[in-house]
Amino acid sequence: VYKRQHLKMMIHFMDILPEEKTETISQTIAEWILWTDMSKHGILVDKLKALGEKFQSNESYTPSQEERTFLAAMVVHACDLSGLILDYDHSFKWGIRITQEFHDQYNAEEKLDQEKFGAPLGFLKFTTVDNFKKSQAGFCENIILPMWKVLHDILKFDRVVIDNIENNHKLLLENSK
Repeated sequence: VYKRQHLKMMIHFMDILPEEKTETISQTIAEWILWTDMSKHGILVDKLKALGEKFQSNESYTPSQEERTFLAAMVVHACDLSGLILDYDHSFKWGIRITQEFHDQYNAEEKLDQEKFGAPLGFLKFTTVDNFKKSQAGFCENIILPMWKVLHDILKFDRVVIDNIENNHKLLLENSK
């Protein structure tokens, strides 16, 4: 949602870099920020799974420069979707904040000319806390967990990330009616 703001902030911080490096770095950062676009999520995860299979079939596999760049971009994408890796209480609070942002977007889109812009996306509308929990559980199971599991298999980071996601999924299901 705030992709342009993210880019502006990164460019602001790059003022300390030598001028000849800023263009390349700006382009890379812009690409990575654009990789947080959820419309590309399925394609990205499929590509990540294919890369993960290379690592699984050959433990000494060395990724190409293009694959390393892709992995870095996937880490940015995963971090954009990292709310469910937190402990349950923090994860729940972040989820509510993001859902509020989506709901505000829904309300703004609802005021637009429906003939010209179409109806707002229904998933953006917040209805009840129970529906929020069910929605988060589905998001966790179908979007977050598959991506983070493959990243874990490739990058071998602490298992607590996967454990938190699985625990959050379980608690979201248990706490919804």
